[in-house]
Amino acid sequence: MRYRSLMVFFMAMTLAVMAAVQANAAAPRIMVNPEVHDFGMVETGNKISAMFTVVNAGDAELAISDLKPDCGCTAVVSGAQSVPPAGRTEIEVVLDSAGLTGKISRTVSMFTNDPQQPRKDLIIQGMLLEKVGGELLVTPHSLNTGNMAAGTSKLYTYELRNGGMADLVISRIETTTAVSVQITVPFTVSA
Repeated sequence: MRYRSLMVFFMAMTLAVMAAVQANAAAPRIMVNPEVHDFGMVETGNKISAMFTVVNAGDAELAISDLKPDCGCTAVVSGAQSVPPAGRTEIEVVLDSAGLTGKISRTVSMFTNDPQQPRKDLIIQGMLLEKVGGELLVTPHSLNTGNMAAGTSKLYTYELRNGGMADLVISRIETTTAVSVQITVPFTVSA
């Protein structure tokens, strides 16, 4: 019985020492300033940029393994992917507000090797006001025709919408040399 008590005591002491060693092990620690960027009130259709400063407050290298925006309207321009202890890097988040209105909040999830916070969210938020005039929205924004043989043609359809508060008059459409447009101008896209 006494042997068993001694074994339990030594095992408890060993675990306590191991926990203390792990607590003192070198590790990165992420800090972000600001964590939330509020851009206030902006007219829709603008590209809104926010800078986030990432600081490594730990005592081991901080590795940023991934940055994932929660929607296609948000792009990320990353600084360094590795931040030394006491070092810093900048991450720019750009929100394309075309077609968005009202109160919005977008998140970019940042994944790191910080054992306490392996995921840190960068948030850009604010109020998007409708444009007073017209705003032309074209879908799709771009088109890849791939490889086409000379003399062949393909028909593509674009949707034109007005994201503003006033009627939008299209008075002229210009194209490059191998492209033709089948539409009569001028025409009006209603608000």
